[in-house]
Amino acid sequence: MSDSTVVINGTTYILSPLRCKYLRQISEVLASGTLAPTKGIYTEIEKFMPYIAASIKEKVPTFDQALLDELTLQEFMDTWTQVVAISGIRVVPKEETAAVPVVQ
Repeated sequence: MSDSTVVINGTTYILSPLRCKYLRQISEVLASGTLAPTKGIYTEIEKFMPYIAASIKEKVPTFDQALLDELTLQEFMDTWTQVVAISGIRVVPKEETAAVPVVQ
């Protein structure tokens, strides 16, 4: 697998796949339906910043999550998309999940 990277303030960081504990937490956030654009975009993306930081900290334990504030919204979204992809997460819109039959 090729490395996914993000550049923050001129420094390139390698992104690592998230550990299962973070995948569980992300699943809980998404399943709770608490994402609401009316709260403001920063409030919404802030929920996912710890997971990007965790991905970077695998290779750079001293990484400061506050550096993520230096990303543009597009850079943040691109980075989040990379973290999701390398972690094996597949985000499915609610409309699609309703159409998926449940196997018991």
